[in-house]
Amino acid sequence: MKKLFALFVLVVMSTAVHAQKYHYDVNGDGMVNVSDVTTFVNNILGVPNGGEEEKNYVYDVNGDGTANVSDVTCLVNKILGVLNPGEDTKPCLTCPDDHHPHIIDLGLPSGTMWACCNVDADKPESYGGYYAWGETEVKKNYSEAAYQYYKNGKYIDIGTDIAGTEYDVAHVKWGGCWQMPSKDLFTELYSSCTCTWTGDGMLFTGANGGSVFLPAAGRRYGVYSDCGDFATYWSSTRYPSNDMLPYAYYLCFNRNIKETKVEHNLREDGRPVRPVWVLSDLKLSTSSLRLAPGDVGTVDITSGCGRYTVESSAPGVATATLEGTKVTVSAISSGTAVVTVTDTETGR
Repeated sequence: MKKLFALFVLVVMSTAVHAQKYHYDVNGDGMVNVSDVTTFVNNILGVPNGGEEEKNYVYDVNGDGTANVSDVTCLVNKILGVLNPGEDTKPCLTCPDDHHPHIIDLGLPSGTMWACCNVDADKPESYGGYYAWGETEVKKNYSEAAYQYYKNGKYIDIGTDIAGTEYDVAHVKWGGCWQMPSKDLFTELYSSCTCTWTGDGMLFTGANGGSVFLPAAGRRYGVYSDCGDFATYWSSTRYPSNDMLPYAYYLCFNRNIKETKVEHNLREDGRPVRPVWVLSDLKLSTSSLRLAPGDVGTVDITSGCGRYTVESSAPGVATATLEGTKVTVSAISSGTAVVTVTDTETGR
């Protein structure tokens, strides 16, 4: 009979917020340069690198659990001096330089931080990409027929709030703690800040002196676009309609009225997205597992910022692997092991 043992899965908590951890020195030579790019590309192409068996090469540069072209992009950004998303998590009061995105502290009651620019924008004044609600790719036609979540005459329900999910373009493209703002966060933004139309957009200034500029990027509908005189920014919150769920909330303002408010309209329209930085507590589906040697158990990460590591205190008792948000624990022998799950974005 197999002997049972108690296996506890714990979360190490930390009050400090850490930057996203990148592993730039791929070949372990103490330098970050083009040789690391060459080593990485060889690995993707299946070309052996010299000394690979003796050296501890790290191919997952951005810590997302896979080695692919996104890691090459991170390496090249590092060599060129461009910050990668989540690399510098120190909040600023205003956008300090061209290494976007920056986390801007407006002194809001909720503690929410805002991005200095839109998704796909290269500066605060740029419009960036336009997205239908819940979609994560730009396109040429923003019509009902072209909407990914409209099928057979009905709108597909993808949730009442898509922040931090696979439907959240801010989280999908920027990762970490970046996500689309909710309807309530938009309301807090214009209620807690001084709103001033300046140039071709609205400047939101917090009580602490922090400020963000949202350009009048307008919207896109069908194959047409409006921009320059008004703005509409998607929230993550669906409008609670009983009519096949066709609407979602967005922030809007315009040059003439200069009133800032939240409205709702059709989900297939293309609108820009201005992300927020929200620290989500790391949570697991269970805090302990009791397994017999040879058994396998799983634990789901139900909340967090999206980049995780796992480590077992006693690999001879139990091993732990991570795939996406699922931790797989394999019992090896009787005893007790502590499996530590860490959110590498926050250090929690």
